[in-house]
Amino acid sequence: MKKDPLQPFRSYLSDAELKLCQQALDIMEHSHDPYHDIGHVERMLQDFSYLLRRSAKLAQVLSPNVVIMSVCWHDSWKAGRVGKNTLQLLFHQLWDGMGSAVLFEKAAKEIGLEKPLRQQVYYAIRKHAQFQFLPVMTLEAKVLKDLDDLELLSHERWEKGKHIFALAARWRAKIFRHELLTHKLYTDWGVEQQRLRRPPFLEVLNQHIQDLR
Repeated sequence: MKKDPLQPFRSYLSDAELKLCQQALDIMEHSHDPYHDIGHVERMLQDFSYLLRRSAKLAQVLSPNVVIMSVCWHDSWKAGRVGKNTLQLLFHQLWDGMGSAVLFEKAAKEIGLEKPLRQQVYYAIRKHAQFQFLPVMTLEAKVLKDLDDLELLSHERWEKGKHIFALAARWRAKIFRHELLTHKLYTDWGVEQQRLRRPPFLEVLNQHIQDLR
């Protein structure tokens, strides 16, 4: 029997919030994009569960339910499509956060989630995207972005997604490597995990770049 990824978070979620999260997980379960699928979300939830256990004070200064819903919904728009050329890839990156935020907003309104909470989750999802003009302001949005950026260093995710268009050419893989080397994380835990995870992942990525023609 498959383990419920939401089980560690039941105490943080209302019935409506839990239903919203389960709805998002169903979308991710049927993702067309192997790089943005249910495994990606489950690993982020595992990291967040670990972060809450390690940093008890953190749960007192942020809203865990906002982070949990944001994690579940943040790639729901990307799950429905895969970039197969440079133009599509650019469009997907530009619309990434907004597309998923809109899907969440629609589902949250239908289920009756109160507006202030919807706005918090909407903001976090919107601000996780790569292209931003203004700084990330809320702690929940910063935690979501750290969790998502750490997933760039996931070997499991890499094995499933290394053949997609975005990573299948040397020049695009080099851009990806540059992003990994320049990402700035917000939380102390995120910075520590980045320091541990990045070197072994870069070895794998560098070999991939060398093997590409």
